[in-house]
Amino acid sequence: FNPGDGRQMFYNRRDQFGPNFSTLGKAVVGEAAEVEKALLRPMNRGPYLGATNMRASKLPMAADGSGRNIFLLNVASGGAPDDDGFHAAYRAQLNAYIFNDAQRKRSLATDPVMKTLLARVATAYQKAKAVGTPEAIDAFSEDAIPDFTLDALHWMTLGIDLRNVNDPAVARTRS
Repeated sequence: FNPGDGRQMFYNRRDQFGPNFSTLGKAVVGEAAEVEKALLRPMNRGPYLGATNMRASKLPMAADGSGRNIFLLNVASGGAPDDDGFHAAYRAQLNAYIFNDAQRKRSLATDPVMKTLLARVATAYQKAKAVGTPEAIDAFSEDAIPDFTLDALHWMTLGIDLRNVNDPAVARTRS
């Protein structure tokens, strides 16, 4: 490593995320094992969203009058000095009601709804690729990707197929 070559951020990220990573704007994608290790280690947090300061007085506080910040991205976890157990309790609820066996099954590419969603986004990509213009690719990125993301997240996490207008849960989202 040559500290004078202007690549210090690269070296820092390589040390943190392993030799294979990509920096996409503010998102960094790295080796799964390194990212998992970084995410699961104990963390104290404060009133920040990424590197941006937030007004602690505007964040949600516990209803018990303790003045405890309950904004989930700011709650300490994993046995860090400020960990009061709230983060673990919240994760337990997520695992019980959202990230459970049913959710894992809905997330598979073999799930019928997921198959349809994946086929739809793949078809949109093939059409944009066939046109071959930057505008077509931009339109795909601006339309098909957000639509797929919204539909897939609703289906995988909540079991709501947004394309099914006969589903009462979908009718509520449209009103």
